[in-house]
Amino acid sequence: MSERDRTITRTTAVATDAAGTGFGNSAYDEDFKIHVVDRFNAYFVDHPVLTAAARSAAEECGVSVTTVHKWAEEQGRKPIPTWGEIRRLRAENDNLRARVAMLEEQLGRADQPGESAVGGN
Repeated sequence: MSERDRTITRTTAVATDAAGTGFGNSAYDEDFKIHVVDRFNAYFVDHPVLTAAARSAAEECGVSVTTVHKWAEEQGRKPIPTWGEIRRLRAENDNLRARVAMLEEQLGRADQPGESAVGGN
């Protein structure tokens, strides 16, 4: 980690509503947000699985995976999944649907054709 990375700090602010009452809202400075998205994109280049890249950046920087995705979208810098990742996810979904169907059949819940306990086609 570079010296710049170590010096990027988070700032905490308390936001207020129209009535002036405070509600906890943690805010981060823009340099930190940019750093997090930079890490997200760097992880994605090395390991092009979107969720894994976001998780790695989130763990490294101490924020949630949802926050990583949100900041990347806000900055217009969210990586686009590759066709390979899309094919892998589709195959995984097909496999999981088949396993659910098998379990439903074993449990005797496949009484109604075309319906499943999980969504899908």
